[in-house]
Parts: sequence; structure tokens; C-alpha cells
Amino acid sequence: MILNTNTEWARIDNASVLSQLIDEEVFIIDIRLGNYYSLSGVSAAIWEALRSPRRLEELVQLVQQDFSGTPDDLPTLIQSFVDDLAAENLITVQAVHNGNGGQPSTLSNSKPVEKQPFDAPILEKYSDMQALLLVDPIHDVDERGWPTIADES
Repeated sequence: MILNTNTEWARIDNASVLSQLIDEEVFIIDIRLGNYYSLSGVSAAIWEALRSPRRLEELVQLVQQDFSGTPDDLPTLIQSFVDDLAAENLITVQAVHNGNGGQPSTLSNSKPVEKQPFDAPILEKYSDMQALLLVDPIHDVDERGWPTIADES
């Protein structure tokens, strides 16, 4: 268990990760390793919530308010998903401080919307484009230009 319920919060590691929400699916690129990821449904909602520091209990609350049919082991499922994100170094986990800075923001009470069906959060990882994603388009290409990678010989 990486994220302790009340003493730690997690958020996206903006220094090494790029992400974009497109048509209810989140695409993430780890700019250090060249891996990319896809999230949808509950996974995408959790990722978007992690744009601000969140405790585990806040993530559970978010999923319960936005998704129908949440299982009794929801905290465990979310914990496992957050652990997967942390293991891939996509998020940072820090201790909650009792002063300025480092305080998680509260969830907003937005207008009620129809709940989506619950699906267990999963992290889909892809590494098939690592070589292309890690290329420096200015220095690592040949005279034909991008996206032709120069030979290393």
C-alpha cells in the first residue's frame, strides 16, 4: 500500500508526465521512459481528480458520487489503482501537512449528473512507441527530418 488513507495525498507528477482528456479517455505519456497509457471510466475520473492533491478517502467519495453500482471493496480497488500509478511514477505521494502548502483541496459539489456504471479502475500501459517518443526531433533525426530517426552508427 503506497497511499495511506489519512496521512498522505497523491497527485499527478507534472514534471515527468503529460496527459490529455479526449472524449472521456485520458492519454498519458511518461516523457522519461516513453511509455504511454490509456484510462477510461473510473480510471479517467480518478486521474482527472489527481490534478489536485487527493487523499484516498476523497477518491472513494468521488467515485461513489459519480458512478453507480460501486462495490463494497471500492477503497481496495482504488488503492490498488493508485499503487499502480505510483509504481509507474505517474503520480507523487506526499505526507499531508497541517499548515500552508501541501493541503489537499476539497471536492467540489458540482451539479448532479446521471451516474455512469462502475467499472474497476485499470491502467493500460503501452511501450510499443518508446523509441519514437524518446527521440529528440531536433538532434536525433537524419537529413530527411522528422520522423526519420538517424542511424546511431
